[in-house]
Amino acid sequence: MRWNLAILRYSSSSFDGIERKIGSSCEYTATLLANGQVLVAGGLGPAGVTLASAEAYDSLHQTWHSVAGLAAGRFLHTATLLATGEVLVVGGFGDFNLYASAEIYNAATDTWRPAASLATPRYQHRATLLPDGRVLVTGGYGNAHALQSAEIYDPTTDSWTPAGDMAAPHFGHTATLLRNGHVLVAGGADAGVDDEVYDPSSDGWSSAGSLPVQRLQHSATMLLDGRVLIAAGTASGSAGLASAQIYDAARDVNQNRKPLLDSVTALLTGANAVQLSGSDFRPAMEASGGGTNASATNYPVVQVMRLDSEQVQWLPAHPMQNFDDSSFNSSTDALQGFPDGQLLVTVFVNGVAGAARMTVLAPDDPLFGDGFDNP
Repeated sequence: MRWNLAILRYSSSSFDGIERKIGSSCEYTATLLANGQVLVAGGLGPAGVTLASAEAYDSLHQTWHSVAGLAAGRFLHTATLLATGEVLVVGGFGDFNLYASAEIYNAATDTWRPAASLATPRYQHRATLLPDGRVLVTGGYGNAHALQSAEIYDPTTDSWTPAGDMAAPHFGHTATLLRNGHVLVAGGADAGVDDEVYDPSSDGWSSAGSLPVQRLQHSATMLLDGRVLIAAGTASGSAGLASAQIYDAARDVNQNRKPLLDSVTALLTGANAVQLSGSDFRPAMEASGGGTNASATNYPVVQVMRLDSEQVQWLPAHPMQNFDDSSFNSSTDALQGFPDGQLLVTVFVNGVAGAARMTVLAPDDPLFGDGFDNP
């Protein structure tokens, strides 16, 4: 594995202003739910008030609505979407209290229930959903010092177990699930020289080398080829960073995390869309942590490629149809203007590509129909 410097160019863009119900806040968590809505929980409100409130954003109708609030107001916590579709909120800080407590939100019933508490109270930690459904919590700040401990939550038993200490303390870091099921812990204050990788199968840590530019409060994004893009953040002297770096992990893939694509249907009559069916389309979703968000890669990414010219198009999901573990529908104009011919369709989940399938993008013609799937 190795770290490389990356050069990025940004262009300006605008955002639609959609006012939240609760108003301005920071250091909250925002978690994509299985129903396509986004749960915003806790945070720090105006005048430094710790918030216990929560709300959900409906992207289909572009509206906010209040949901049941946390039992304890907190900020700089983590929120992780579990395999059950529930959300685990862990730790944080609030009203001069450092929290070890955890809560679980059920969107179907709009209720919170208590979960087992951490062994060590912490905030500015990171939480990563492992492929087996457990949650790895790493580092953070607690008891007046940065933490190098890690703990694992098992939702089936509602219990925490130690995950072994990291070589150095980390807080304000990122913790990214790699394609092989390991977790990359990168950057953060008090991180020392090396970044680290956790292997759940051996319950052990190993060195991942060193970031060329040490940073904290940065972002980490899993790329489609399995590399991890580390961008922005701040240096130890609080100076903002515009640079980015890439971690090139071993390219081995946990075969249990590969999506399986069974069929592809190209719909051209007034739709210009693609329908996919298969399995394992729903990724292992990571957490957001206060002001620092590790990319969740929390949706399947679909690529179509022309066989003759290798022209590529990425397909956005249909905004009114939620994807699930076995189906995906592209937006209705996803293939508008794309040339007819034979296509190779590939689904990427958490940076892992499934086996591609071929389909034919054909004109609306009785000879070809609306497109067909080839095994």
